[in-house]
Amino acid sequence: KVHRTPQALILFIAIGIMAGMFGLGAGWANVPVLNLLMGAPLKVSVATSKFLLSITDTSAAWIYLNNGAVLPMLVAPSIVGIMLGSVVGVRILAVAKPKIVRYIVIGMLLFAGIRALLKGLGIWK
Repeated sequence: KVHRTPQALILFIAIGIMAGMFGLGAGWANVPVLNLLMGAPLKVSVATSKFLLSITDTSAAWIYLNNGAVLPMLVAPSIVGIMLGSVVGVRILAVAKPKIVRYIVIGMLLFAGIRALLKGLGIWK
């Protein structure tokens, strides 16, 4: 059972604004809010975040498609990779221990944060 829904709603609005303004995927923020703030199990948090991203990314993609800003030669392989990754990820997530999933998520967040910091400082090109 989840809790702290009003606080999470405010955070999800802020996450959505940041994701929309900067073109960022919001999974890095959705999973911690769902898991740490709302108390949802990690596997449920990851699955919910993936579902939310699929909806928001699809709606954002239409804007770019309508403006002719999409290169099909780059998009098609990416879609195939995302679909294959989702299929494999769901199967792995079904049998993976939550502790391992937590370490993977923490590792990815640390890597992304350090990389963003280094890029901002001009160290990572």
